[in-house]
Amino acid sequence: MQDVGPVRADAKKKTLYAREQQRPDVAQARAAWKSEQPVMQAGRLIFLDETWATTSMTPTWGRSPRGARCVGYAPQGHWHTTTFVCALSVRGLLAPLVLAGPSTAMPL
Repeated sequence: MQDVGPVRADAKKKTLYAREQQRPDVAQARAAWKSEQPVMQAGRLIFLDETWATTSMTPTWGRSPRGARCVGYAPQGHWHTTTFVCALSVRGLLAPLVLAGPSTAMPL
């Protein structure tokens, strides 16, 4: 094994931010949003969230004893993606919607 040198206790992972945050108009809008947050009524905020699941998420690799084949099972037939869209508020989930297909295929 190759020695990679001493481990630095102050080493940090890189955090990336969108370059657009440096634009003056975006920086001003973000500052305005941040200053308004303390006076916002949480009960009036609604957030839209989207997630998905697909039957093709079957693992393509696994572990088994040395010399033994790793066997896995997957659904037979075509692969399907299901998209779940929902509004979130302090009262809970609002207007849940399940769509057959990926969100990129949803009509506007």
